[in-house]
Amino acid sequence: MVNSTAGIGGLLDVATGLGLPVHDADFGQTLYVYGLGPGPFLVLPLFGPSTMRDATG
Repeated sequence: MVNSTAGIGGLLDVATGLGLPVHDADFGQTLYVYGLGPGPFLVLPLFGPSTMRDATG
């Protein structure tokens, strides 16, 4: 959130300078934490097989 607002849309890393911890998670994992199920299985051209939740991440 800090990098998106103060870091010019995420181009600059302001959060590290403020001492915020780094999290290595993608958007699909975030949706899982909030209870979103995997959804249907998709095979996307150029991206390969994925679930609907992970395709949005």
